[in-house]
Amino acid sequence: MNIDHYKILGVDKNCTNNELKKEYRRLMKKHHPDMNNGQYSQIALDIISSYKILSDNESKRIYDETLRKKKRSGSYVYVNDEINNILFRKSDIKKLHDINISMTINNTDTIKSIRYARNERCTECNGIGYEKYTICRSCNGTGTAGLINIRKCNMCNGDGILNMSNMCNICNGTGIINIMELINIEIPKNTNSNECITYKGYGNYKRLFGYADLNITFTYTENDYTINGNDININIYLSISDMYYGTKTQINHPDGTLMIKIPPRIQSGKTLRVSGKGTNSNGDLLMQIFCYVPQELNSREMAMMEHIYNGKMFIKN
Repeated sequence: MNIDHYKILGVDKNCTNNELKKEYRRLMKKHHPDMNNGQYSQIALDIISSYKILSDNESKRIYDETLRKKKRSGSYVYVNDEINNILFRKSDIKKLHDINISMTINNTDTIKSIRYARNERCTECNGIGYEKYTICRSCNGTGTAGLINIRKCNMCNGDGILNMSNMCNICNGTGIINIMELINIEIPKNTNSNECITYKGYGNYKRLFGYADLNITFTYTENDYTINGNDININIYLSISDMYYGTKTQINHPDGTLMIKIPPRIQSGKTLRVSGKGTNSNGDLLMQIFCYVPQELNSREMAMMEHIYNGKMFIKN
């Protein structure tokens, strides 16, 4: 995204430092996070980035030189995106407050309800933690210091505010409360097994940085298929007689149910491949065959099992 730093602050290239500071303070008062549910809007972030560039003599010189070079090349743009990334790594800090969880699904799930704990903005104090406070003049409320090597502001210890009093009784000055969140999430079609899907804005709340993300890693139940790229994998459990004589079995598939023919005398652990039956024509259906062993037998069934399967024909040479 190209940004004209002079236009953002409403100043010209020849403005004095006092004029620049005056306009910056006027704009930040208008767009401060306290006016936006405790979060920095994109406009506020652009104002902060622009001020940090134009208020520093060296960065302003580099920025002005970049503009002149772009003008001479005939492709005039306003800003180098890398400068903005260096100035304010909001996304990197916010990622520290992501929530990561795992969820087991089956192949028919498209919407799933999920309950989890997260930090929410305290509505009593608007996420500040105190009724009375002053904005830190050293960092202008950002909580950060430095232009290239960004670090925590020493004056306010990264809080962006000073002289706090009348602590909020609901959140005890933290600006956040712990809640149990219940949401319905949409599961994308053809989600891979062990694939992580990010749901933006459903993570923990952090003052100055807003809401982090919810990252869910999906795994499939044992008897359902899993998707890996273009291929579909499924485990099929058969009785000993079905494995010996062969059978037909019905399986679930993204296109519906399929009837699969199992050849006789198949070995447990063998994988059958059906070409072109993956998520598209380039993928395959891979079916791994397992022998189902009953967990409970009565005395008559156990006697029959001993009689039938005690012979050498059931021992691998």
